[in-house]
Amino acid sequence: MGSPKEYYTKYNKKYYQKNKQKELSRTRKYYNKNRVSVNAKATNKYHTRKGYDYELRKNYGITIDDYNKMFVEQNECCKLCGKHQSNAERKDVIKLWISLIVI
Repeated sequence: MGSPKEYYTKYNKKYYQKNKQKELSRTRKYYNKNRVSVNAKATNKYHTRKGYDYELRKNYGITIDDYNKMFVEQNECCKLCGKHQSNAERKDVIKLWISLIVI
């Protein structure tokens, strides 16, 4: 017959297909009621050290320690334009710094 996990997976798929509108309505109600906490969890994902390190590794191939080292060496300024980080958006500064390493 298969494992219990396989059974429940099939059961849940069948139930969802039969009750799709009901489930979508339930999900919408939950989201509307808990919108603030749902959005906070989604955006907070990358505001932790672990999440930020993951994004740097995935997008640029460097660790957060590498980034912090560059940050200190460049006195918090972009190496290309010389703007201080406080005068630019953090994401733009990161892209400029990291593109220098990749080149």
